[in-house]
Amino acid sequence: MSNPLPKKLRAARIHIWILCAFGYIACFFEILVVFRCIAFLYQTPGSRLSYLLSIVSILLFFHVLPILVSSYSKVKTHEVQSAGNSWTVGKYTEARVRELTVECTKNLPKKLQKPRIVITDHRPTMGWTWLSILWPGRERKKTVFISAGALHYLEADELCALILHEMGHHDPKNRADIPGGWMLTDMALFSMIFQMGAHMGFNIKIIINIFIWSRSLLAWMIYWLQGRSYQKVEHFCDLYSVQHIGKNAIINTLLKMGEEAELSEVVLARAARQLLYEKDIEAEDLYDVFEKARPYGRIFHDNLFKHASEIVKEIQDDLNPNYKKGKKPNGILNEFLTQRPSKQKKRIRWRRFDKNKNGRLDGVEIAELYDFLKQNPENPLFLSEQERNPTTHPSFRDRILMLIEMQAGKNSVGY
Repeated sequence: MSNPLPKKLRAARIHIWILCAFGYIACFFEILVVFRCIAFLYQTPGSRLSYLLSIVSILLFFHVLPILVSSYSKVKTHEVQSAGNSWTVGKYTEARVRELTVECTKNLPKKLQKPRIVITDHRPTMGWTWLSILWPGRERKKTVFISAGALHYLEADELCALILHEMGHHDPKNRADIPGGWMLTDMALFSMIFQMGAHMGFNIKIIINIFIWSRSLLAWMIYWLQGRSYQKVEHFCDLYSVQHIGKNAIINTLLKMGEEAELSEVVLARAARQLLYEKDIEAEDLYDVFEKARPYGRIFHDNLFKHASEIVKEIQDDLNPNYKKGKKPNGILNEFLTQRPSKQKKRIRWRRFDKNKNGRLDGVEIAELYDFLKQNPENPLFLSEQERNPTTHPSFRDRILMLIEMQAGKNSVGY
């Protein structure tokens, strides 16, 4: 017997369907606008060169260049090939990762089976995927990026849960993106403005300025409309993972990811205290240096405090080689430190429910955690309740509560 979706997720599913319907309608009109502009250019040969140079520059700047920069800036350390066992990262060999990937995706729709796995040189425990830039469902080679930190810390079923969550983003039911993508939208928007501007006698500089301002406004509107939907999509992808591997694995994955974010702040807070009086130190710089200095994967408990002093010293040496006290306090770092104590006092330590001290919770322990969370709604589960992008990701607490309330087992397909 499958469990029905909670009311707010049923409403989110309808909302996503409506967005997709509007997206396909918008896509149809965007194609008409582009063809209408092509007809206009055919009738006015003198405008062709300025249009082509402008539209190619726009597509390169907004679409091709970011993809190239992303592909080169995110170091791909290892790729899982179809055969062989050429590397080991953390506690996983290439053969083991390939075996787990094949096993956990064998019951997915055929086009989602055996995704391409790339292990990246990122130290936090995380995974992500990129969707099509042109048309939903068109990408044939599904790629899941997994951080090296995840291979140091996650158990086999937790790693599978992470892979399945990312594959859930490729399922058409969980797609809130616009058909045609921003590439087609930009082509249509510029074509419309170019044609109107030509009729009104605007030169190409004015047309491009109008495009940039219009594009910025449109991006903000779509970002605002889709933000809440993307949060619900994360819940749907969690349920997608539950459907194929069970709720315990994905809940333990979320607990570990949240714990890592929280304990990372412990080290950051120590470094921030030392640098508090350096007005030129920015919080973003602090995070960037910390990412280079921190150990891979499991920086928890004894290991965390074993490395904490070394990391703090490395951050100080990197950011402040001529450290002197008495300078004007940095407002951002000061705020970062003053907000922590009040949160820390109320924090719920999930490991207290780990009765057998094996670093993860079983079904009974998860139920006890759920009861405690419901009885103490004001107490944060982690100091860092939000994921990397709080606009598109719900908090770890909300995701965990949703999964527990669903009580979804392996055979649940009410989702």
